[in-house]
Amino acid sequence: MVKPPRIAECLTHIECRIADTIETGDHTIFIGKVVAKSGDLDAIKDGTLNENVEPLFHLGGSKFLTGRERIDVNKLGKVK
Repeated sequence: MVKPPRIAECLTHIECRIADTIETGDHTIFIGKVVAKSGDLDAIKDGTLNENVEPLFHLGGSKFLTGRERIDVNKLGKVK
């Protein structure tokens, strides 16, 4: 809605408006309400990332992690 800068390699972009903030010690948690989305909207189906999409996770600083292995905990056996 406000046309923020976007990263070309990102599959989807979600723009949020701050709905609430929660002060927790030395941190503030921001609760957002989605107001716009764009990009390859087929990358997300039924609320989850499609199997053909390799996610990128920011670990902090200059470190990132990618991966394809998906684990559905509902399909795992009981942990003993």
